[in-house]
Amino acid sequence: MKTSAISQETRTLSAALDGRSGQRRCTSGAIVARFASCAILLSGLASPAFAQTALDFDGSDDHVAVPNHPTLQVSAAWTMAAWIRWTGSGPLQTVLARPRAAGGTGISMNIRPDGSITSGMNDGVGFNGAASAPAATVVPGEWMYATAVYTGSELRIYMNGTLRGTLGPLPGTVVGTSTQPFLVGVEGSASPLIQRQFSGSIDEVSYWSVARTQPQIVDAMNNCLTGAEPGLITYLKFNEGAGSSSALDLSPNGNNGTLVNMDASTDWVSSSFCPSNAAPVCTNATPTTAMLWPPNHHFTPISLNGVSDADGDSVVITIDGIRQDEKVKGPGKKHPDAHGVGTSIAQLRAERDGKGDGRVYHVAFTASDGNGGSCQGTVKVGVPHDQGKNGGPPIDGGPLFDSTLE
Repeated sequence: MKTSAISQETRTLSAALDGRSGQRRCTSGAIVARFASCAILLSGLASPAFAQTALDFDGSDDHVAVPNHPTLQVSAAWTMAAWIRWTGSGPLQTVLARPRAAGGTGISMNIRPDGSITSGMNDGVGFNGAASAPAATVVPGEWMYATAVYTGSELRIYMNGTLRGTLGPLPGTVVGTSTQPFLVGVEGSASPLIQRQFSGSIDEVSYWSVARTQPQIVDAMNNCLTGAEPGLITYLKFNEGAGSSSALDLSPNGNNGTLVNMDASTDWVSSSFCPSNAAPVCTNATPTTAMLWPPNHHFTPISLNGVSDADGDSVVITIDGIRQDEKVKGPGKKHPDAHGVGTSIAQLRAERDGKGDGRVYHVAFTASDGNGGSCQGTVKVGVPHDQGKNGGPPIDGGPLFDSTLE
């Protein structure tokens, strides 16, 4: 493996990548922990079947195109970022770009043949400038986190979270309107405009309408984005894997990308960045007590067991609602019959209608893993009519009444 000359952090980074090592959970401030099991924002009953991949670009015409949309427009400030593994061959190459249209401004992040990384803006009229980091900033064959920031007055280049180049102060009006797509791996979206093709692998692409600070950049490098960060325009994780010709946007904007001139069967390559989070599984949940007896009108605390998480995340249970199949209020009845909604423990009253067939409580809950993954479920707890020779489990009439009503 080649050894970086720029920092001990980069050497540690490369060693962790080669060994695919790291802790199970990401830890802010430690680069090696970046290859642990981070999380993405998921919702619903189960996590989607994403791979843990990046995209490999051939340096010829491979690229990803995100169609033009109003949410792609930036004005006073912007940020571009991605993990890159450059092959080290070829002329000037583009990592990320929003090309210029007539009357607008093009912005891009590029790598020069000498390994220096640059970021430039061009309004096609009177401004064309670029910030540059020193030569050999990008080390061929090594994964590195590249970020370009425009603050509204200054262009900045960061590599692995360290500021490596600036240009400014700049005029505050250089960012104008563009009607072009957001591009990964080229600058220019159609032949013969395809140019500066990237040769290497790219992962975890993010594009922002704000100037990210150095602490925010370091945090994004060491931990996975959720997709809900302020100012995030597009977040392409590239975790779709072999067979997919799309790159899904994990931001709220839905700026999905399309693989262009790429082979969906071979251009997805293994990556250790931000594997998808597995949501907890609620299907095997059980109450700590399934039957309440005797019916002494007292509350019994009910916790939930059996919720699992494949990532080993600590799961938090929240009671969402408690319902029952008997009326809450009636002659001689105490009420409410339950409480604990919003907590992790349901308090259920050991009570049933003496003229009925027993009571069944329905306890609805959500299990969350703290990393955006969650599942929902319901467990049942019964109060039998009696335990004599004619007794038996209560008959469930369904979740008809809110047990928490006063």
